[in-house]
Amino acid sequence: MNLLPNLKIGERLGGGFALVLLLLGVITLVALLQTRQADTQLAYLENTTLPAVKRVHELAALVDDLRGLSALHLLHRGDAEQDMIEAQMAADRNKLTQGLAAYGKQVPVAGADRQLYEAVKASMATFWATLDRLILASRQSARDPGAGEQARALLSGESQRAFQQLSADLDALWVHHEEQAEKVAKAAHAEARNSTVLVLCAATLVGVLGLGLGVLLRRLSQRLRQSTPDLTPKMSDFHADIGAGADDVVSGPNWIARSPAGLSGRKVMPTASAPPNAVAELLQVASAPQAGDDTGAI
Repeated sequence: MNLLPNLKIGERLGGGFALVLLLLGVITLVALLQTRQADTQLAYLENTTLPAVKRVHELAALVDDLRGLSALHLLHRGDAEQDMIEAQMAADRNKLTQGLAAYGKQVPVAGADRQLYEAVKASMATFWATLDRLILASRQSARDPGAGEQARALLSGESQRAFQQLSADLDALWVHHEEQAEKVAKAAHAEARNSTVLVLCAATLVGVLGLGLGVLLRRLSQRLRQSTPDLTPKMSDFHADIGAGADDVVSGPNWIARSPAGLSGRKVMPTASAPPNAVAELLQVASAPQAGDDTGAI
């Protein structure tokens, strides 16, 4: 059974308002949740992903510096120059170790991040081992030609391969974080777009509500005008009757009293007898001789 036609206009308006308020509440709640999700993703991007990309870039730069310093160490034969180079290499190595340890604290226990991190640790351990052998052979190259040959072989062979493997693992970790940052940024933008769409939907819903309310109020006004009797014809008849009453003739005991201007046409309630002055005037008119009447001469 359809109850909508049986409802009054006020009940329809109340139900419509309640429904629209419910929809607005749901839309607002969803928009707030999506906005909060976008904020969470942006915070993760700012606090985790982008710092990880920066840290991996710094680690890769330190590895490149160590590779160049190892070749420079082999070229210099003096102890003072080699001491300076080794001091710089020790400082870079310390930064590289601390940076990798700090990065490891932020890596999840499982997942792609952990696998890439473990691969970098393994390749870095191999790189340290070959680098230490290369520096030791380079130190002895000034006094031992065979050590010099070994150092050059390590620089172009095993140390080169260890460096390439470590660089490849760092690049893979860097690309992973870049892709992750791009993914998070796209998700945050999508959430922001969805929130904007929901806000526009809420505004459209409010506009439709206002339009519907205006239509309902107009219909209500029309119904009220149709249900109210039109008193204009009756008032016209009433005024016409008042005007006609000014020309009524006294009949029997009823009489009409005119206003001094003779224009108001106000009807006076009938009385049992006329006033004395009116009776005298009537008797005077009745007793006056008419033209051509001889009774007065008798």
